[in-house]
This record gives sequence, structure tokens and C-alpha cells, in this order.
Amino acid sequence: MTELDDLDKSILNLAQNGDTCSPKVKKIAEALDVPSSTVHSRIKKLEEKNVIEGYNAKVNPKKAGKGMTYFALVKLKYPEKEEDFEFDEDLGEKIAFSHPAIQEVHTLTGEWELLVKIKAKDQDEYYEVAREGIIKTGKGRVIKVNGIAALSTLKEESKISL
Repeated sequence: MTELDDLDKSILNLAQNGDTCSPKVKKIAEALDVPSSTVHSRIKKLEEKNVIEGYNAKVNPKKAGKGMTYFALVKLKYPEKEEDFEFDEDLGEKIAFSHPAIQEVHTLTGEWELLVKIKAKDQDEYYEVAREGIIKTGKGRVIKVNGIAALSTLKEESKISL
């Protein structure tokens, strides 16, 4: 992990508040009362260290036609032969990139092995993602998929508070 000082943390917190696809260096510099050149060079260093991985516009899912959020809990079976074994992380990564509606895939502790977050327009699209993206990609290792539809989303953001 890269060590971040207070100025780096402040820059990152403010850069995540922007509504454009790049940080507003001048606004951040004014808010922190430091020169724009300092903020610009710090941002470049944070990008080089991959602390900042990129800039994304925040899209309203409902307005983009993907207003339903689903979570799929996935239970996996393990092969009888050790040479047929595939780590949950490897299978999870394949599932993660199997369908564009899949936003996140997490490995879990406990009864279920994977948690998959899906943004879809409706339950038909969710079913397609579960069938094509999770079950077929799972190559016979998927025992059960428990789908959960979110009735409403009260908070959803990618900002990391530092």
C-alpha cells in the first residue's frame, strides 16, 4: 500500500466529489489553500502509483435504463479430483467479465462462496445474467444461485473516505 499524507488524502477526497471525468485542480487547490501546481503534481504522482486508477462519470442507473439492482449469492461445489480444482477467485473473475450487467463480484466467507452485484433493466435481464453469466460460466461448479432484488437503493457510491 502507498502511504498517503494528509494533503494526498484531502486531494483524493475532493477529487472524488467532482461531477466530471477529471479532477478540477483549481477548485481543489482553492479548497485546500495550496498552489494549483502542487495539486497537479500530487495528482500525477497518485496516478503513477495507481492510487488513482482513473476517472469515471457517475451515471444515474434509472435514467440509463438499468434501474434494478440485484445481488446473487452463489454456492459452488468442489471437484472430486484435485487437478480439476479451480480457485473461487479465478472462477469469480471469469464470472465478473462474463456479462456487462455484472458490476461486482466478491468472494465470501460462510455458506456462500460468491456475491455478484448486477444492474439490470428488469427481472428478465437479471435471469439472463444469472443463466448466461453465472451458471454457464460456472462450468458445472455452480450448485445454487440465490437472487435478491433491491427494492430501493438508499446509498451507492464508489468514493473512498480517507
